[in-house]
Amino acid sequence: MLLIDVSSSRSLFPRTPFWRTLMNDETERDTKEEAGLSLLQLISSIIAAAFGVQSSANRKRDFSRGKSSQFIIVGILFTVVFVVLLISFVNLVLRNVG
Repeated sequence: MLLIDVSSSRSLFPRTPFWRTLMNDETERDTKEEAGLSLLQLISSIIAAAFGVQSSANRKRDFSRGKSSQFIIVGILFTVVFVVLLISFVNLVLRNVG
């Protein structure tokens, strides 16, 4: 007859069932994917894309978690600020040269 010592401190079964651990991991992943991009992530993605140095991992993240309206608005604002700074810099240089 096979006897199992149940008084030992080690349990034959884990405290948390395997399926529950998997479910928790999937829910955490889903909430991370559902959460939008932070302002810093959005701005860094816009700047990286503008200069052509966007990594493929960030691009995938942007397409899966970002909203197109956010990228359009921040992209237009970035373009306007960039053009205004460029014009101001050129005018400053031309004024000091001439």
